[in-house]
Amino acid sequence: MSAEITQNNVRLLIPGKVAQVASLIAAKRGITPRRALLAFYRSKTYHELERESSKYWHYSPAQLFAVSGFAKRQNSAFAKHGPGHSILSPYKDEILYAWQHERMSAKAITERLAEKGVYTTTQNVWKFIKRHSD
Repeated sequence: MSAEITQNNVRLLIPGKVAQVASLIAAKRGITPRRALLAFYRSKTYHELERESSKYWHYSPAQLFAVSGFAKRQNSAFAKHGPGHSILSPYKDEILYAWQHERMSAKAITERLAEKGVYTTTQNVWKFIKRHSD
């Protein structure tokens, strides 16, 4: 008797794959496993995985991770960050030090960040400084 994967039993394959994909996402993005799991559950890839006809259940966790888009570089110039997810956050101490101690302008800080591959506007640097200054 051969086992056949149908829409009724494909759900049995999903939890193990989802857990492994979430682990990859958490490691790549530096987030908690819970946040990674929730992010994957909200993805188009997960919804395709639930559909037997998509045949995503054939994919390994690494392949699912790759097609989901979570493997792409998060820190690109075109990444959407939004409130609380500023591209400038990793540079907070450096930005505030340059502003407060080196007396650099927001424009000069923007140029310094661009040299490091962090592309933003002078206005965003200024808003970041205002938000994070004591």
